[in-house]
Amino acid sequence: MDSKNTKIVFVVVIIVAAVFGFLGGKLYLQHRQWQTIDVPEVSPNAASPSPWSDFNLPTADKTDNPSPADNGGGVLPSGGTDGEVLDAMPDDGAVLDAMPDDDGEAKAESSKQAAKSSKPSTPSKPLTEKEKKEQEFKELLHKEHLEFYKKLFKDPEKLGFVPDAQLFKSVYMCIRSSYVENVSDNKLYDGVVDEVGVLLEAKGLSADGLKKLDPERSALAQLDELYGDKFDQRVLYYSAIQGMLGGLGDPYTVLMTPEEYGKLQEEVQSKGFGGIGIYIELDKEAGNQITVADPVEGCPGEKAGLESGDQILAIDGESTKGMALDVATNKIRGKVGSSVVLKIRRSGVKEPFNVTVKRAMIHVVSVNGKMLDNSIGYVRLRQFGSHTGEELHKELAKLIKAGAKGMILDLRNNGGGYIDASISVCGEFLPKRSLVVYTEGRVEKRNNYLSVKEPLVKVPVVVLMNRYSASASEITAGALRDHKIAKLIGETSFGKGSVQQIFPYNDGSVLKMTVAHFYSPSGYKINHQGIKPDIVKDMDPRLVGKGEKDIQLQRAVKYLREGR
Repeated sequence: MDSKNTKIVFVVVIIVAAVFGFLGGKLYLQHRQWQTIDVPEVSPNAASPSPWSDFNLPTADKTDNPSPADNGGGVLPSGGTDGEVLDAMPDDGAVLDAMPDDDGEAKAESSKQAAKSSKPSTPSKPLTEKEKKEQEFKELLHKEHLEFYKKLFKDPEKLGFVPDAQLFKSVYMCIRSSYVENVSDNKLYDGVVDEVGVLLEAKGLSADGLKKLDPERSALAQLDELYGDKFDQRVLYYSAIQGMLGGLGDPYTVLMTPEEYGKLQEEVQSKGFGGIGIYIELDKEAGNQITVADPVEGCPGEKAGLESGDQILAIDGESTKGMALDVATNKIRGKVGSSVVLKIRRSGVKEPFNVTVKRAMIHVVSVNGKMLDNSIGYVRLRQFGSHTGEELHKELAKLIKAGAKGMILDLRNNGGGYIDASISVCGEFLPKRSLVVYTEGRVEKRNNYLSVKEPLVKVPVVVLMNRYSASASEITAGALRDHKIAKLIGETSFGKGSVQQIFPYNDGSVLKMTVAHFYSPSGYKINHQGIKPDIVKDMDPRLVGKGEKDIQLQRAVKYLREGR
């Protein structure tokens, strides 16, 4: 890719309006037995008092999981684990998770440094052009973050629930007992200090008091002493909870408001919904900023002028800084005929600008197939939705009946979906009861997922993948390669290999938290690393399906035709 294109922020696909609910990149939620959570009673002999709350906590190796999940693993629409999510997206193609670049998102500074860092820092040495753009972008995001809190000051009721000390304790306890890895209190503490620092800045108050916080004492008690008379308690505690979660450096572990969660539940079960027809994703190169990956042709987003690479700074005035993809998708979608306002930052345009888009009913087919020259079958998967397995089976059967001598499975710009959809897809190629993927977490050490049907495809196979192939796409590519069924051509995939679980609370809010990681059949950890192709062929993701410009597809055809 040339230097000009590298300046454009690309993102993995997802469609903010896709027919099946949320994708997955996002695998989907199961609601069969989710219950509200009561904070467990704590024995007087439990662990020593935590600086995070005023009650004792179980040690990290206990399995007092407040979620009613049966056994670990990803979400399966049938016979699967209750309450767990993969990518946390319904199957209408809204978004596919994207994992952070590396652990660099975690706060590495001390509490004092974090307090000072609430404002973008100014480097002491001259900045390169790239660094200047990055700095400008950080300042823009910071500004939007401040604006969000200023609006919250005026209307705390907007949250739709009451963040209190009990909720703070419950979230902390879930992290300690069930988060995918052990996290130090110092890391969480720094996250709180950093976020509350932004809250104070939005209010025009000094953050000097944060320097005096004692990590050995209750965080909330100290915040109450310092700022209890300056903020609505709901806003102060909400900021503290968001800071604690931010300290994890994990964009898939988020607290959802009752409204956000309610919309997610509705859309998981819907077959159509109001949206604007765009794929969005987290751009790792821009601090996991929500970005337009691909406007769908003929849909409202494209008609309104949205372009690939557009960074969405705010949705209806709410900053997207730190916002999860499923939350962003819920906010962009809505009633058919209603409008949503997106604040856009575009490469080459000096100032951010607003785009108002009128929502329409969006329908997206997850599988498309056709026969190429030389009797090569081609199927593209846009998402792993609830009907993807049956749609793929029909397309493959047509191509095989038509005499396909080779098959190309195109997973480019596919952010994921249901884990059972991935298993169903793999079942068209793998022998029955082959290991497709397994998960490992702190609570459940290992959970295997096996193919469940006889394979339909018995001709040579190539899987196309790129930097925006994520989650279920990576599971599929890894399984087919490990079992020596397919050659992988393209680019190293995104590296989103984590499982999220839902923890609902009595006040209607919901914690969506990462509880496990995925491993390919050979034991390769997908998260943060991605799946590496057998044949590397770099290409601008926006050229997928663009005829002769699609050099990755051409390379796949050559391999099947020549065997090399």
